Amino acid sequence: MNTRLLVVALLVLFARSIQAAEPSTLRYVGKSYSDYGGALKQQIVLYHVTGAGRYVGKVRCRGKRCLVRSSAVAVTFYVDYTFAAVTNYCDVWGTYSTYSISGSYDCYNGDSGTLYARRTR
Repeated sequence: MNTRLLVVALLVLFARSIQAAEPSTLRYVGKSYSDYGGALKQQIVLYHVTGAGRYVGKVRCRGKRCLVRSSAVAVTFYVDYTFAAVTNYCDVWGTYSTYSISGSYDCYNGDSGTLYARRTR
């Protein structure tokens, strides 16, 4: 077998194994705590898109004081265990582990605070 062909085949297999290592769906439940008082329950569902560590999905809020009940979200998870996210109404950043995310948020209406969510699947 040609050596070049073997090297190319191994590189293709390696690239596919890297892509397969990222979960296609991430689900989290948790709470956000406003600096101005109150806590809200959050449900986050993220779907993997093209690019390492990139996900899009929805954030659902349960509570009477929600800015919005549901919002689109785009998240990038970085290799140094930090993340950045943008929703329709807020910017979010923080750290993550295999089973949880925690961080801070600033919303366009002036609200800010912290959040914590644990992975459910």
